[in-house]
Amino acid sequence: MKAREGFISNSSSTSFVVLGKKCNTTVKLHENVLVADGFYEFGWAFEKFEGFESKLAFAYLQCKDYPEFLDTLEKVIIDYCGCSCVVWNIDEDSYVDHQSLYPESKEFEMNYEYMKLFLFSNESYFKMGNDND
Repeated sequence: MKAREGFISNSSSTSFVVLGKKCNTTVKLHENVLVADGFYEFGWAFEKFEGFESKLAFAYLQCKDYPEFLDTLEKVIIDYCGCSCVVWNIDEDSYVDHQSLYPESKEFEMNYEYMKLFLFSNESYFKMGNDND
């Protein structure tokens, strides 16, 4: 992710990420493995996402087509959680609106510390929306 100040908008989609200052999230593991699963839609609806599962899915969907970014994401998770691996069972129909998806948005130029704060700070969140209204 890239640290920015101010409002970020691209095309009709709008999105932004707010990072907390300290990691304080407790994560449940299954037999020393973090399993990420579910179906997620990060589209035009005005919505705030604060939960770990949503942030994890958003990060995965941003990184999945970029092996170097996905490697960094997994390293952050493994280091913080102390798990042996991450299993990605995110539904293949899950998506991030195309205008809020890297590389167009540039929000997820991977940075280990930013990603750690994004995922594991209870104060971190992201918002999605559009500027059509």
